[in-house]
Amino acid sequence: MSSPRKTSERPPETIPKKGSASPTETSPEPMEIDETEPIMPLESLQRTELLSQLFTLLLDVKTGKSLVRDFESNAGSLRLALSNIRKLLQKVDGITETVEQRQAQIEVLQQNNEAKRRIIQQLLSLAE
Repeated sequence: MSSPRKTSERPPETIPKKGSASPTETSPEPMEIDETEPIMPLESLQRTELLSQLFTLLLDVKTGKSLVRDFESNAGSLRLALSNIRKLLQKVDGITETVEQRQAQIEVLQQNNEAKRRIIQQLLSLAE
């Protein structure tokens, strides 16, 4: 009896959802995040286009498509995009660290690496 052939399958988390937006599509509306693959927060931030949304709202007011008093209610998509940006920024490792804290971490890592190099050199000299 022969063993069944395995077909290459994608893991369930990478199967595209029906009706999901393609990342290459461009539209003035807020971009939907395609959940087919995990996205790094900074990559997702690069895709966010706040200025185009803001300019669309301002143009609508200028051309009379919406009234000035309705600007706040029409800015819901812009507020949602800003909220998503805040959430994405919270996912970035080290975003809350100061430069001094990061430099102190780098110094500790360099000291640890140097100590390991010395130990390796000592072991190599003993092995000879």
